[in-house]
Amino acid sequence: AAAPPAGVPPCVNLFYPGSLRPVDLDWIMYTDNSSFSTRQQVLSGFVSGNLARGKSDPIRVAIGSEVRREDADDNPDPITAAGLSGGSQRDSTDGGFTVAELFAEMRAPIAANLPLIQSLALELGARESNVNVGGKGNALTYRAGIEWRIARDLRARAAYATAFRSPNINELFLGKGRSYVAVADGCGNLTTASDATVRANCAAQGVPLGMIPAFSFESPAAIGGNQTLDPETAGTWSAAIDITPPALRGFRLSLDWFNINVRHPIGITSVATIYNECYARSNPLFCGLVTRDPVNGQLVEVLTTYVNQSFIRTSGVDITLDQRLSLSTDHDVRITALATYLGSYRDQALPSSAVRSHVGYLEPAGGGFPRWRGLLTTGYDMKLAGHPLDLSGTVRYIGELKSWRLRDAPTALNAVPRVPAYAYYDFSLGYDTRSVSITAGLLNAFDKQAPYYTGAPDTNTDVETYDTVGRRLFVRLQRNF
Repeated sequence: AAAPPAGVPPCVNLFYPGSLRPVDLDWIMYTDNSSFSTRQQVLSGFVSGNLARGKSDPIRVAIGSEVRREDADDNPDPITAAGLSGGSQRDSTDGGFTVAELFAEMRAPIAANLPLIQSLALELGARESNVNVGGKGNALTYRAGIEWRIARDLRARAAYATAFRSPNINELFLGKGRSYVAVADGCGNLTTASDATVRANCAAQGVPLGMIPAFSFESPAAIGGNQTLDPETAGTWSAAIDITPPALRGFRLSLDWFNINVRHPIGITSVATIYNECYARSNPLFCGLVTRDPVNGQLVEVLTTYVNQSFIRTSGVDITLDQRLSLSTDHDVRITALATYLGSYRDQALPSSAVRSHVGYLEPAGGGFPRWRGLLTTGYDMKLAGHPLDLSGTVRYIGELKSWRLRDAPTALNAVPRVPAYAYYDFSLGYDTRSVSITAGLLNAFDKQAPYYTGAPDTNTDVETYDTVGRRLFVRLQRNF
């Protein structure tokens, strides 16, 4: 076909191989001139030393300060900013903040050489943070802990600490970007049999009964920064015990218990939550986040900005086991096992929302929360031509998980509601001389494919939990000068 007159778009067939002419490509391709930059300036310093003599060791202290300036900007190409590119539309981002901090730490021995107390030490720390974002970035955080060596082969630790996190640049200043999420219109296909509250709230937004939504299974959503965010705060408890029995040379076992309570965590309010709060709970704040066509009631946009949510609470145990066996002067076998038992993980998006437990579930966003997760690495170390050579194999274990739909939509059709425990196998070989080190390895050696489950996002699996790349080889070479 002849080329169209100048200024007239050509008619193209994107689905027929070889059908695109140079004039067609000139119309549908462009050079993206987006730019992005980040800048960080840091000025820090500290002094440390021994303050006085303690029961067994000196009382050690450290005092310091840090001032940090962070800036970032993202300037999309005009075609992207206008929503005419092949990707999502987004506005520009430009912002920054300054952090000034003072900190002090101390470790003081308080007892030694007593029955059941080989040594006992107190650890204290405090940090004053000032962030110039909306006048809300000031906080004093602290830590108090104790380390108790009961015997040479048995040590216990415990601590309580507070934490503070100011919003980052994206959470504060992110330019609005638009996409589509797999959540149906909360006012779609209403009938006289629909919930009366939902019908009334939808009618208030101009949605007629029986409206067929323009977007059948998704909603147009926009996300942007929020400069009214408050900082996150947290309180954490931890306790641990380390065992290194002399009878088992090279053996170490550590059990670390944690309990974390995050208050006002920063997150994105989901489209589903916005619909529920607006239409089922009649919350005007969330109804204001939904924009509709005033003529026909069709969705125009749902604003899913960053907000301070209610809380996140989690607890569990980290387990570490090390064993090293010396076969001869130049030959060793090592075994390392790392495991996490997740006892609980609960959160609440809003004070009016239900508290959700995530342990054992694959979530539509945020990945999976298996009860058990672990790594087991076995290695063999030897000397070759006087330099170390090591061969190792690792098993990555992910416990059984269920689709979130079994919790949130148990009466719906769930064809594949569960994923059994998964294991991936990796192998590596490394050789290190004084000047060169080389490592080669095989990841996901048996090419185990990521599982499908009902309720998975558009990828049909969970890319945050499972390996979606498959078997792959890597080689790493390092030259020391």
